[in-house]
Amino acid sequence: MKVNTNHIHLLHVDTQTILFKDFEKPTKTNFKIDIGHHVQHNLKEGLIKIGLKIRINAEAHKNKGEAVFLIDSHFKIDEMNTYYSLNEDNKPKFEGLLIITLTSIAYSTARGVVLEKLSKTNLAGIVLPIVDPINLLGKPIAKQVQER
Repeated sequence: MKVNTNHIHLLHVDTQTILFKDFEKPTKTNFKIDIGHHVQHNLKEGLIKIGLKIRINAEAHKNKGEAVFLIDSHFKIDEMNTYYSLNEDNKPKFEGLLIITLTSIAYSTARGVVLEKLSKTNLAGIVLPIVDPINLLGKPIAKQVQER
């Protein structure tokens, strides 16, 4: 099934910095970036939220700095009923291409948000990598990480 991008509306983006411990500007070898996601929906209203958790960690750095962001992208989907079916348990099964498209939009937006949030820190200039959104779908946010 093809996704009609005219059906997708990004309503708003909520950002929360849940942890920030600045450290000296890292090199490419002493920090890593972890990304996870979760999806929530309201079928009746045609709403989907893609939540991303982005963690920049310099555990190998002497100061052990870390930055963690939660970024929720809220979407309104016109004609939502064309993008899912109900399984035998009466739970929705979304078309994969819709979720991939929304995840792509959410991650692209998050890249800009993180770049801006880090602009006045020692992490200025760190740009999140370009990733295949299909790879993001295999990395859900663990419950204990969400509650951090």
